[in-house]
Amino acid sequence: MGLPVVNIGDRQHRRCRAENVTDVAYNENAILKATQKAVETPSFKPSSLYGDGKSGERIANILAETELTYHKTITY
Repeated sequence: MGLPVVNIGDRQHRRCRAENVTDVAYNENAILKATQKAVETPSFKPSSLYGDGKSGERIANILAETELTYHKTITY
């Protein structure tokens, strides 16, 4: 979407990130500085890191063409 993101803390450590993500520590000054930079940045180039945004359409097409069957057997 091209929106800036400020990621606070290390929960996302070693995970893939697009260029719009800024990582900061649990530090008030670092958070304020990164937030101000995010507000001042007009936009980022959208990323395809997680795909092209058409997965829902692809899944719907597969489900529309797939015969779904289910047979429940009660065993007790």
